[in-house]
Amino acid sequence: MTRHWADAVVNRELLDGYYSAVPPLSGAVLRSLYLDRNGPSVILRIDLPALPDRGGSEGAGAEAEWFGCHVAFLDVADVRITGRLVGGPVDVTLDAAPPEGHRRLAVTVTRQDEAGQGRFTANESLRVGHLAAHGDAPETYRFAGPVDRIRLRGGLPDTTDRAFYERV
Repeated sequence: MTRHWADAVVNRELLDGYYSAVPPLSGAVLRSLYLDRNGPSVILRIDLPALPDRGGSEGAGAEAEWFGCHVAFLDVADVRITGRLVGGPVDVTLDAAPPEGHRRLAVTVTRQDEAGQGRFTANESLRVGHLAAHGDAPETYRFAGPVDRIRLRGGLPDTTDRAFYERV
């Protein structure tokens, strides 16, 4: 049975501060996928398919076209990626991974244009972080968290910034 991804998020209060009903990850835009063998973890930087309906100007901002976050999957195993995942709308599904009762999720990330698919298993507890509203240009990022707002005033950091992409 497919679960709503927000039900697995341990720090869900971050999302609930911006959404009265957290949108599903159907039609989310995958901006980046970070694999960390030391975790082992997979971190998806995604734009959610709907702008927040709460949270004020700090959250979405008047010029915001997107609202996104990082979603961290921990204790990842059995990673299989085919084709291209990043840069387009995806559907992310979470199902119980066999054997039942082992607190694992079977995660599938599928590009809506069928250009690629990723599959892996992960611990059933997810974390979100680096919530941000933005337009199309990197300098339009407005981060929700106070540390991100201070540290990342210039917008989205370079892809080599491991402190940003490895941690949620």
